[in-house]
Amino acid sequence: MAEKTYRQVLEAVRDGANVVPLVREVPGDLHTAVSAFLDVAGPDEPAFLLESVEGGDRMARYSFLGARPFETWTVVAGRLLRKLPSGEEIRTDGGGCGSNPFAAIGDAMTRFRALDEPGLPRFCGGAVGYVGYEMMRHLEPSTGLCPRDCDEAMFMLFRDIIAFDRLKHRMLLIANLIADGRASSRKAYDSARDSLDAMEARLSHPRAVSAPIARPHRLRPRSVSSVSGDDIFLDGVLRLKRHIRQGDIFQAVLANGVRVQLRADPFDVYRALRMINPSPYMFFVRMDGATALGASPEMLVRVENGWLETRPIAGTRPRGATEAQDLRREEALLKSVKERAEHVMLVDLSRNDVGRVARAGSVRVGSFMQIERYSHVMHLVSSVRGRLKRGLSPWDAFAACFPAGTVTGAPKIRAMQLVSDIEASPRGLYGGAVVYHDFRGNLDSAIAIRCTEIRQDGCGQLATILAGAGIVADSQPMRELNETRHKARAVLEAVRIAHSVGRGPKSDFPGRKVGGGTHALGVSRGAS
Repeated sequence: MAEKTYRQVLEAVRDGANVVPLVREVPGDLHTAVSAFLDVAGPDEPAFLLESVEGGDRMARYSFLGARPFETWTVVAGRLLRKLPSGEEIRTDGGGCGSNPFAAIGDAMTRFRALDEPGLPRFCGGAVGYVGYEMMRHLEPSTGLCPRDCDEAMFMLFRDIIAFDRLKHRMLLIANLIADGRASSRKAYDSARDSLDAMEARLSHPRAVSAPIARPHRLRPRSVSSVSGDDIFLDGVLRLKRHIRQGDIFQAVLANGVRVQLRADPFDVYRALRMINPSPYMFFVRMDGATALGASPEMLVRVENGWLETRPIAGTRPRGATEAQDLRREEALLKSVKERAEHVMLVDLSRNDVGRVARAGSVRVGSFMQIERYSHVMHLVSSVRGRLKRGLSPWDAFAACFPAGTVTGAPKIRAMQLVSDIEASPRGLYGGAVVYHDFRGNLDSAIAIRCTEIRQDGCGQLATILAGAGIVADSQPMRELNETRHKARAVLEAVRIAHSVGRGPKSDFPGRKVGGGTHALGVSRGAS
């Protein structure tokens, strides 16, 4: 893929684009996505790595990574705060959007008019970040969600990214030229070329080798604390079942979890998690003051070329120790009246969400109630698609589907109201979404589950790990509690593995080889 000349850039600008990607192809056979990330991103720099496994067992073609954003956006108390490269801060409501921060984010992205060049991957630069669960209170104040004492959403804008192409064993270095007109195009072109040179130089000087880790480390009991307590969760199941019997709701998702004092580099946790729990949406997003990482099985909504899609997941069983045991558990899951009813209800909820922003007659259910296996659990999965109405933005589609019914219940608003009365503290990242919105208008988002949010507290780094269970009329409290434990197990195992390294947060991950290859880690695949 040839780099664009300055003349080609001028032609694109004359045609109305103010974002033009310059692309340089370099060999990727001596790298992994992880090694490329470590080469490009400094230990404390804001950066991201997005990876994917399709269907639970096939690596997707592309991984995306980047560092050094040129803008950061945060939502605090419903207002969007943009921090510019100059250090100037702009507080905005999104221009006529009232206090709707979703519309404010969408409006802020409309200033980018990117050249849509065929042959490029679906993400070529733009906004990467997360939306916390409590952001829903700005769309529907009646949910009664408690405000957080920190940011409710955070995004970073990346001009330069790397697309790691597994199919062709190459890396696409992408530097987006952002111009305000012809007068600034030459300077922007030279700057983009310099960025390509800098990325290539970093990739050609890999970091030093570290020793491989040996085995998971047992967490100290004092370093782990419950978010709400098992007794509160068990009592909450009984309270929600009473509301179901009274006809208030059909189902609700109740969360439970722990907080862990983290004595390891969060990227070590991510690397361990991606090995023991490969998933369709694996993410590591390091921001100022917070890190979001996880391996989510579930899309929230994707908007691409005018189509939106959701993939509701409901119905869970732990993996078996053998193939025969897996097959027996799959059969039991498919025959479970409780799990099937929960899944059908959430597919209907997804159809309603998509139908709010899709053209009439375009909503379709694709695959329905299919089994997908992951390292620790198996799920029932369906897909729902529709054509986005004219005049609506990707963030209109996002807001229509947010938060996912699989983390709230149905009816969505009433379930959220009841759950917020039970859960002891705001969910934060859990139940929200990790999102990218590229300069061309494509948006993809993962429901923030199988994840952890890491922030600084008075004692260092604090990792919050939550998981939820769908409560229905015949739910058994202990079984639902065990389901949350199964869902959280992979993240806790990843924390244990990261702790076994026994080093500070600024060290390199073990197993690096000069040239970008990796040693195998001492990770057990037998946990279920």
